[in-house]
Amino acid sequence: MSELNRLILHQLAGIKQYYAKVAPRMDGLPMCHPGLEIKVQVDGWCPFATVDDLQGRGLLAGVITPWCINALLLPLVWPLSWPKRTGGEIELQLPAGRFVMLVNEGGFLSLSLLSEPRQLADQQAAEAFLQEALRLLKTPDTEQVAAADNTAASTTAPGGGLQAMLDKPVSRRGILGGS
Repeated sequence: MSELNRLILHQLAGIKQYYAKVAPRMDGLPMCHPGLEIKVQVDGWCPFATVDDLQGRGLLAGVITPWCINALLLPLVWPLSWPKRTGGEIELQLPAGRFVMLVNEGGFLSLSLLSEPRQLADQQAAEAFLQEALRLLKTPDTEQVAAADNTAASTTAPGGGLQAMLDKPVSRRGILGGS
């Protein structure tokens, strides 16, 4: 196993431990889903750019908890221009669009995908939701591509499997909170 893989696995284990420490304080709150357990899912490498056009790659992952589902980005390189203090915000361009992500202790970034997972049936539904959301974050936003190329006034992105899971019409932008 490479040193990079070892470091990534260590960081992911630390992220899971952090959420496990928070769990007792969240237990019993109205937004909690008692049927969900804390799980970190890895999706793979994802390109990103900062607002000042710094290009990079990071490991895209996500965490399921009883109180939220978040996307995580673990950058390979932490640029000097990024705020390193916990709670700071960074606006990034991912393939799906621009997103404001929070800096977390340990240097990873997070993006809230679902703040009340009670609407999901069970752990399997939460894992499917997260997998689809991570896939969508890595899928180029056809509306932005069309606007950048000036080839179309508007293009509708497909709704994807999330609409069926949530049993209500939801756009990709609405789910991922893109601007």
